[in-house]
Amino acid sequence: MLGYSRALLGYIGAVTLAATLLVALQWPRAAGAWSAPRLLLAAALTALVALAMRYELHLSPRTKVAVDTVWLFAALLALGPVPAALVGALGTVLGDRLQGRDAINCWFDAAMVACALASAGLAAALLARPFPLPERGHQDVDAFLVVGLAAALVYVVNVSLVAGLVALDLGVPYPAAWLQGRSHDLVPHAALFLIGLLLVLALQRSPALLLPLAALVVLVYLALRAALQRDEAEQEPAVRPEQR
Repeated sequence: MLGYSRALLGYIGAVTLAATLLVALQWPRAAGAWSAPRLLLAAALTALVALAMRYELHLSPRTKVAVDTVWLFAALLALGPVPAALVGALGTVLGDRLQGRDAINCWFDAAMVACALASAGLAAALLARPFPLPERGHQDVDAFLVVGLAAALVYVVNVSLVAGLVALDLGVPYPAAWLQGRSHDLVPHAALFLIGLLLVLALQRSPALLLPLAALVVLVYLALRAALQRDEAEQEPAVRPEQR
């Protein structure tokens, strides 16, 4: 395809194959994931992923963040790895298309998201704590430790796959591509994973908890936005008064 090297297309194909194998390996566990309520939740999460990618939050004139991680992680915890991978792939394609990205970008992003979510789901299953997250009354400390591990694995797989693409496309060393931007996005992503977990826990206990949780998210967003804008204003060079 015009503009893409064979190495780049081969890499995207390998990521797609890995995602397909990870989903196929866990497909038998997804037998109970296709009930009507879960399908409705999956449809809602797919739409939210697409909208989160299309409409990023502007924290300041120079900083914006996409919150699709919240909905992707919520899908993993609430639906399990196979439905989450499908939600992530479809939502990502829709979000990319809404932003006008080409088919190759859509292909890679969908495969990357599916691979990251399915990898986290497989790790949880191997630790005998498979997702979906247990209902209230069946959760313990180990379950939440696995949730933390899953969040870390989603992040690492995502970053690693993107770094591989960047290294091939731009010819930069892989470690440099991997480390680029990590100091800035680690804390925001941790916060997004936590919000996804809180959303799922709120849904399990009472949907009425979603309203105060949404209010808390808005307050955190406004506080972070104000802090970033203040920091950026302080970094601006002082404007000297005009000499008359």
